[in-house]
Amino acid sequence: MFLIALAPLSSAADEVSTNLQTVTEVDSASREIQGKVEDTGQGSVFRMSLDELLEAKISVPAALTKLTSAEAPASITVITAEDIKYTPARNIYDLIEVYVPGAIWMNFEDGPQLGVRGIIANRNFKYLLRVNGRTLNNKGHYGAKSELEQWDMGDIQRIEIIRGPGSVTYGPGAVAGVINIITHDASSAEGLRLSTQYVERYDSMGSSGSYGYLGNNVGVFAFGSVTRTDGYKPDHFIGSNNNAPGYIGKDIQLDNEPMDYFADYDDDPQVKVHIDLSLLENWRLWFRYTQEGSTWRGNEPKSEFYGRLIDQQSVRDRQWTTTLQHESKLRENLSLSVMLSADSSDVERRRAGVQNPEPDHALNKEIDFSETEIFFRTVANWQATYRMEVALGGEYSRDYFGPGWGDDRSDMRLGEGGIIVSGPSSDAIEAGNSNSADRFGTAIFTGDGWSTETFSLFSELNLTLKPWLKVLFSGRMDKNTYSDFLFSPRVSLISNFSDKHYLKLIAQQSQRMNTAGQLFADDKNGNSPSSETLTGVEMIYSAFPNDRLSYSLSSFLNHVDVIAWNEDIESSNSLGDLQLYGFEAEVDYKWSLGKVGANYSWVKQLDWDLSSGVPSSGISYSEYNQSLTGSSGVQQGVGNDINNWSNQALKIFGRMELFDRVTLHADTRILWDFEGMKDGLEGLSKAVAGTSEEVAVEHAIRRVKDADTYDFDFRLNTSLTYKLLKGLDIQVFTQNLLGANRNKRYSYDFSGINRASPHRVRFIEEERTFGISLNFQR
Repeated sequence: MFLIALAPLSSAADEVSTNLQTVTEVDSASREIQGKVEDTGQGSVFRMSLDELLEAKISVPAALTKLTSAEAPASITVITAEDIKYTPARNIYDLIEVYVPGAIWMNFEDGPQLGVRGIIANRNFKYLLRVNGRTLNNKGHYGAKSELEQWDMGDIQRIEIIRGPGSVTYGPGAVAGVINIITHDASSAEGLRLSTQYVERYDSMGSSGSYGYLGNNVGVFAFGSVTRTDGYKPDHFIGSNNNAPGYIGKDIQLDNEPMDYFADYDDDPQVKVHIDLSLLENWRLWFRYTQEGSTWRGNEPKSEFYGRLIDQQSVRDRQWTTTLQHESKLRENLSLSVMLSADSSDVERRRAGVQNPEPDHALNKEIDFSETEIFFRTVANWQATYRMEVALGGEYSRDYFGPGWGDDRSDMRLGEGGIIVSGPSSDAIEAGNSNSADRFGTAIFTGDGWSTETFSLFSELNLTLKPWLKVLFSGRMDKNTYSDFLFSPRVSLISNFSDKHYLKLIAQQSQRMNTAGQLFADDKNGNSPSSETLTGVEMIYSAFPNDRLSYSLSSFLNHVDVIAWNEDIESSNSLGDLQLYGFEAEVDYKWSLGKVGANYSWVKQLDWDLSSGVPSSGISYSEYNQSLTGSSGVQQGVGNDINNWSNQALKIFGRMELFDRVTLHADTRILWDFEGMKDGLEGLSKAVAGTSEEVAVEHAIRRVKDADTYDFDFRLNTSLTYKLLKGLDIQVFTQNLLGANRNKRYSYDFSGINRASPHRVRFIEEERTFGISLNFQR
């Protein structure tokens, strides 16, 4: 299986890279992910020429040993602080959708769901989220959850997105990709910075401030932000169970209101605090706190509570992290990096409808828990000879899962359907209640909670066979208290076959273990743990003809053994085998007054085979054998495409300095070929042919098609920034300035269609939105 993708290298003075590794200013607090030039005598990388950048050995994403930036053994997109500043984006999901080839996100009950290279699920547990080298996934249930919905991103220096598997370097869970967030520190954001922003359609107001001080052997950076968002009521389209699809409050459910879009969880604002200290030589200590939450955005109506309608269905997460990092040079050819960290997260998910008059009662929630982790990591790098480098490392984590912050133990709920609770007297248990933990008779009791341990070992051998050819042998092993051993090997061939032209061939396996809630339930029910495995091959061609132009071509072939949770047996099991092939092309051009870039992605399902005994899934309608509720029809397989996906995507973005004080940014996204989603409607139409439900279902499908569902999607976003004074600028921006197909944001189709109605067809029409921001720097 092959993956081929390499992002273009950016400006050596402005943005060192756009779609490859960005190398940043070297300081005493080296970072595992941040590029750090070895003792080359060249000084700041921002003053390097393109030739120097391509030759300097640095630490790059997706590798443990040092390589040049063009040799990174993965497909990487880098979003810089400049991109963040000028791009109209509500959050990191929007940024990824603008800059990452083919990437999209969809609404769902648990929040936005990210898709890269055809892989998308009902939770972001196929991705790893990292901040300054520290993995911050929610292990209990959600996966990559915190950080990604924050409106204020002024603390971020850059975001690196690995497109495709990354478990061999970063650990289990990186089946589909890795999101690396690198924050500012005293060297990159010295002095005082203040910012405020208002987004009119969402009634969102936010302010932030930071201060950075860089002295002798000490650096201090502090950042804080608060953002309040009321949201708004866009047109919410749903396909109901009774063959009456339409817009909530207009065509159907006339006595209801749709939930407010992007509204804060229970009116709690988003909060972010970050403090970073660089001490002595190569010591770094940082603390981070984030709070975010919003409505489900899964096209649900509001819930009635004591005569008023509220946004009951919503999700919130809070997280704090403290991390100490140190890197030392034991010998001239031997270095050691160490990380010691503690973090804790608190998550709540409120259910549809009000089950108890007390808003914070456990019956009004499906998920309510916290997890706390102690983490240790160390990596040794040994430059054995000029032609051979070896890296060897290990990780240990201890995790505790229990009640939410400040909650009584009887409030805790975890696991699929919230079935893991403290005991029989839990507030989450009530006979006959539709949201009771024992509604299926399967509640699992855990008292005050439980703990797990995870041990990991990983290594990499970097051999230079010829001046123009390297080979990397990489491997990782992980073992959790409740999991089997997981193995993620990789072999990479890297060739600089011609001046400034690179070709890479990468074969690897990446694995994902279940969530902690699923592993605990499997163990208590006597079931063997399952793991998901992706095997693939990747080929990357990239070229850097001159300081202005870079381009790349890529192709990938992946095979995924997909696992899923089966509520009928309260266990995870094999769902099916998915084979995907894709192609990506990227180009980046810059000049003294600006830059422009474009990328194209095509992803195609080669095959989807359901596991024995599984009638259907939301992954693809190509293999299907689902009896329809409310009908005598049976839906069979149609087509051969991925569901919840557009097979083709074209993205164009750029910015230019129009006058001395004015900068214009524009980005556009064009998506088409939603063939896998259309297959669901075709299969449903065929299933009801000749039945008594045919007329009603066909009428509903026509109503869906009349709304141009799954058609061509085009959007244009712009910003205009004016420098009022030195250090002070004002920006006006808009999302969806121009668009086609009413800017639909689809909801993730979780389990496919099982009713004689297109009730899984759900989308929100995002409206044109204007905003203004004021930024001061001294």
